[in-house]
Amino acid sequence: VLSCTYRPHNPVKMSNSLEAKIVILGSQGVGKTSLVHRFVKNSFTPPSMMTSTIGASFLTKRVVDIDSSTVVRLQIWDTAGQERFRSISKLYYRGANAALLCYDITSSASFTEMGHWLLELRANLPEDTIIHVVGTKADVVAEGPAKRAVPFERCIAYVAENLYPS
Repeated sequence: VLSCTYRPHNPVKMSNSLEAKIVILGSQGVGKTSLVHRFVKNSFTPPSMMTSTIGASFLTKRVVDIDSSTVVRLQIWDTAGQERFRSISKLYYRGANAALLCYDITSSASFTEMGHWLLELRANLPEDTIIHVVGTKADVVAEGPAKRAVPFERCIAYVAENLYPS
């Protein structure tokens, strides 16, 4: 399930509508594309039927803020997780209003890699950019709890220390 709190730092304001850029980052194979497709298309494609993202893919979704009746057009950039594409990632996250940092809860290495992405974002995006940490593959752990490699408490501690230190 993907949920976002929308507080843009530099939204493009149109009469009762906004545009916001969201970038999805994380290491290869964590399920970024599955997450995005589930949110945008309300469908799930099994990993065996997915192909690796090359560079980045771009999708849009319109959502309505029911409190203000504002239409928000989300520009969602799903970035490639392979190391060879890392050098061009700045092209995709430049100007982002929000970032989702994804890691696979069955992979400690992906959690560590997610931390590297956070450092890169902090060095290159404004302080008020919204950053969310998303643990993926909860369905895999639901089928076999022993597959969990990153305890939920570890993520909570990481977020408290690195995103909300005060």
